[in-house]
Amino acid sequence: MASDPGAISGTGGYTVITLNVNNGQQIKIFQEREDGTIYAETHNSSGERRGVTFISPGDMTIMLNWLRYQREHGNESLSF
Repeated sequence: MASDPGAISGTGGYTVITLNVNNGQQIKIFQEREDGTIYAETHNSSGERRGVTFISPGDMTIMLNWLRYQREHGNESLSF
């Protein structure tokens, strides 16, 4: 699977999280195994895959901690 993370459409026994983006595109996020690499695919409004981002579990933890910190310190809109 890691060689072709684009083949995620409802197969493989893992949960796919689909986010509908306001520009008609989608982001699909999944993880093959616990504590494994997280795959974030972007799809255009026609459903064609545009790209894949690989996120390590450590990087995801850092991003979530950063998000929590920003919100706890009044930066709800994440503006800079």
